[in-house]
Amino acid sequence: MKVKAVIKKIEKTLGVKVQQNPRSGRYSASYDGKVLSFAGQGREGLGTGGVEADALNFHTRGEEDISDPYTDYFAGTFWDNATQMIHSIKPPESKYGPGTLVEFKDTKRQVRYGNVGKVGVVISTQGKYCDVQIAGTGKVQTYIADRDLKAA
Repeated sequence: MKVKAVIKKIEKTLGVKVQQNPRSGRYSASYDGKVLSFAGQGREGLGTGGVEADALNFHTRGEEDISDPYTDYFAGTFWDNATQMIHSIKPPESKYGPGTLVEFKDTKRQVRYGNVGKVGVVISTQGKYCDVQIAGTGKVQTYIADRDLKAA
């Protein structure tokens, strides 16, 4: 993914401005007490840098968290791609909000749980996962992926 695409994705998803550090050439943004940063393949002025370069080295850390050069402590987490980095800061919303009537799909996981075809109501969400109260039983299935559900 190109640097300009990552910048656009961060600005659209998080609504913050991405800045480039003139000394290191890394791009960074701050959101909700966390710092996201990444680099381009090369540096500005050396031929391969700039917004057309490939983005790499995706990293997140707390604003107050600083690496210690005298020990083996390195602040934050490195991610494989920009989407993982962004979702670590702001998880994606579920397709189904609380109060939505849903039906369990015929998936291997739901066959194993014995929920296929059952109808329930979403009572809460955490990112892409839902807690569903199954109708008629009062039983609550927790941490059900929204890909295992469909609108009833």
